[in-house]
Amino acid sequence: MCCVPADRDAEAVELLENLVGIPSLSGEEAPASRALTEWMTARGFAAHVDEVGNAVGVTGTGQREILLLGHIDTFPGDIPVRREGEMLYGRGTVDAKGPLCAFAAAAAAVTVPDGWCVTVVGAVEEEAATSRGARHILRERFPPSGKAPAFCIIGEPSRWDRMTIGYRGRIVFEMVARLPQAHSAGKERLPAESG
Repeated sequence: MCCVPADRDAEAVELLENLVGIPSLSGEEAPASRALTEWMTARGFAAHVDEVGNAVGVTGTGQREILLLGHIDTFPGDIPVRREGEMLYGRGTVDAKGPLCAFAAAAAAVTVPDGWCVTVVGAVEEEAATSRGARHILRERFPPSGKAPAFCIIGEPSRWDRMTIGYRGRIVFEMVARLPQAHSAGKERLPAESG
């Protein structure tokens, strides 16, 4: 769920509601990426879907870049899109179509100063272990390519009313624990308690 501002930024809210209504599980983001690039193109961005499926839109023509990186894919599950008062519900509303749409709407609303450009990226496969879209942007924009942006802001939520500005990383592993059968009321440790 996400708070919808009353009588403000109606176009941005409409973008969010429309984008949330497009299913975009990791690996199945193409319709959502197309919809976002069409929205950005209609507002003057040079927008396209890149070779890995990221929605990319650039406004401004300068060499110094502000990169606004969000993700367009969602975790599996079905949450019907609906509004209740000022609240919008639906899969991806917060994680992370909300921040992504905020980036696109903010970039569309400003006049970018000479010498600068703002790039909005809706990355694919961020809810998957591959992080395919973000890794592509990393290879494309950061050293050794030499095209690093002046600023990079990641739109990853932390609760409904906050943004996470950094992570310490993650580790993905699989663990199998085999123990003799036991009851949770007994003295023996259960497999889930033996990590």
